[in-house]
Amino acid sequence: MRRRKKFLAIGLLTIVLAFFTDNNNKITLKETINEEDHYINEIDGYGYKAPEGYSIDEQFLPYVVRFVSNDCTIEIYTEDCVGEEILSYVNYTNIAITSNEIDYFDVKQIKEKNITILSWNRKKLSKIENDKNYYLKIDIPYNTKVYTILIKSTYKIGDYQKYLSAFTIINPVNGKETVHNIKYASDSEFNAETRAFYDRYFKNSSKIEWGIYQYNYMESDELYKIENQINHRFKLLLLYTEFNEAYDSTQVRGFLDKAYSENRVVELTLQPKKSHQQGNDLFRVLDGYYDEFLHNYAKDIADFKHPVLFRFANEMNGDWCEYSGYHMSLDTELYREMYRYIYDIFQEHNAKNIIWIWNPNGKSFPDFKWNAEAMYYPGNDYVDVLGLTLYNTGNFYKGEEWTEFYDLYAPLYEEAMKNYDMPFMITEFSCARRGGNKEEWTKKMLSEIEMFPNIKFAVWWNGADFTTDGKLARAYYINDSEEMCSTFRNYFEKNNR
Repeated sequence: MRRRKKFLAIGLLTIVLAFFTDNNNKITLKETINEEDHYINEIDGYGYKAPEGYSIDEQFLPYVVRFVSNDCTIEIYTEDCVGEEILSYVNYTNIAITSNEIDYFDVKQIKEKNITILSWNRKKLSKIENDKNYYLKIDIPYNTKVYTILIKSTYKIGDYQKYLSAFTIINPVNGKETVHNIKYASDSEFNAETRAFYDRYFKNSSKIEWGIYQYNYMESDELYKIENQINHRFKLLLLYTEFNEAYDSTQVRGFLDKAYSENRVVELTLQPKKSHQQGNDLFRVLDGYYDEFLHNYAKDIADFKHPVLFRFANEMNGDWCEYSGYHMSLDTELYREMYRYIYDIFQEHNAKNIIWIWNPNGKSFPDFKWNAEAMYYPGNDYVDVLGLTLYNTGNFYKGEEWTEFYDLYAPLYEEAMKNYDMPFMITEFSCARRGGNKEEWTKKMLSEIEMFPNIKFAVWWNGADFTTDGKLARAYYINDSEEMCSTFRNYFEKNNR
């Protein structure tokens, strides 16, 4: 294997520290490396000698380098850690596996000196060709870094020592990666009405449109009361749906028809659900369990024919989602497989009225490289709009702090403009009441949101979060004071002229 360098070289002397094991399985060091047959990552400080027949996949740099064969994939992550952070990182990334008694089998964890080795497997998924369902993870702490080698295979993985002996730690150089900041872009084939909508509101509009989440829209007149209070009719309505045993046409098609009759469009969200008794829904999707539901769901939307903003499995880089890497073997490729699988079902039903929204959370939890939002990107052919999501959660819970809108969205917007060549929308956001002045936050937000011209829609999440014992934690209501109503009323009166 010839040497691969995609990193800035400075020409300093490289100090090599390569791990290998002796006959007593003791981890020791060696001092030489053959640079001609090793992949060299000078920024993260390692070399790897992949077996013959593996191709090198660098599309997710600077987060991971992948060595891929038909039956096996080797992924290498480098996490910067100091002191107790090392143990926290290793324990966090392992606990979702070791504590899971439903989805994972034959879980074994051993330690060699300070190196942690974890192996496990899961059920083979029928909808993934050549599914790599056997795993081996090696965590190697060294100085201020932890190197994670994640191996995925179609067959049971035996000796971990060969993966260790192929790995070499080198002295990292200072510099910046010369890759990443890929311009992701897409332009789907829509039907005529959806193309006109997309061009008008996303491609050519210089004015932001507004939407709202109102949980009881179908059975209450609460939304109309709010619209009268602020003197504005929302163009976009947010609806959440989840996988079920049977498809409920009244929930989806009924909502779409009612919104359309009022000249509104719908941001339709579909999410796998938590099912601790039956296992991770992502695995069930990719095993065909929900195929009937999905085909009925897709057909109903396709038959609707009018534009639908479709958001699938959002906030995937947050560990509160069952489809995040944390809950699926740190294997973000499974999310990409699921997203594409859903997309292909909609294509089977000729759903040319769907505008696909891909929506990571604005901050990754945890903020580890294996959980970076880019690791979940399904590909340019599957995304039409980038969804942005960050809330001012207030400070009800320990560790939370009041954050102004600009401080939330300015860095998020700047990074997104570097990476994505497509229109954006704020798929859901809001401001809690506890921790600051909600009315002043909202006034500033309305004056600042126009500073981000590539944001074409903003959806206010009109609801609340409650504690497990029913106590109000975060009040996100749009109309919970007369001043909130007058603030929005003045804004819309000014901008709707």
